Amino acid sequence: MIVRNLLQTKITYGKALAISLMAYAKTDEKISSECRRLFSSFLPSSISAYPNIGECIKILVPENSESAMKRARWLFRMVEEKKLPESREVAMVLGAWARGESWEEPRQLVIGVVGVAIPGITLGKIKRRETLIVVAREDVAQTNGIAHKINQVCLSLLSRAFVAAENDIKNIEPEVGGWFFGNRDIDYYTASGKQMLKIKNDLSSLNVNFTSIENAEAPEVLAISPAVNSTCRVYWKLKGAII
Repeated sequence: MIVRNLLQTKITYGKALAISLMAYAKTDEKISSECRRLFSSFLPSSISAYPNIGECIKILVPENSESAMKRARWLFRMVEEKKLPESREVAMVLGAWARGESWEEPRQLVIGVVGVAIPGITLGKIKRRETLIVVAREDVAQTNGIAHKINQVCLSLLSRAFVAAENDIKNIEPEVGGWFFGNRDIDYYTASGKQMLKIKNDLSSLNVNFTSIENAEAPEVLAISPAVNSTCRVYWKLKGAII
């Protein structure tokens, strides 16, 4: 049994968070203004294109204004203190956006995001309970040992989050910190083998923190960062709780 972590792909996680924040800002003028003011000190660069991102970027869009501002302030501090491996590139992206410089807007920010609220995304200041998502493959969901596997991926996910934060609570993502120091809610779902592969591919393409227990067919169990929003249930066609 192997616990695997995400691989580096076409887009860094910092850039994915920045783009998801821009997507939310397009639905909230006040947040857009506050974020642009916050990032105005970042030096922009000439941006002709963004990394190749798919429609799955919507799973990272903040669910409300409070979550958006927490993410914005966390990104600002992490970039300022060069705590992200890609701090310079993220600063350039956010700096160009803050100053209104022209750039080639990712098509995915227009489809299903701009001008309308994403289903599940609530405009306004409504507190969100951070939730860690666990998905088990349908054929293993009721097998002996599933509880142990769930514990394994959840602990591994949390361990990765602390390692990424250099074991400094101040550096932990706001959603992860909100979960760890909050109610520690976990939502359990099942999905087909085909959907498990899609979920894994989507998370890998955005470099979102996740851990999985693998076999030759498809992931058996996935634990997914609380930074992923609740729209993933519909987007990934997840089925009801397994325990």
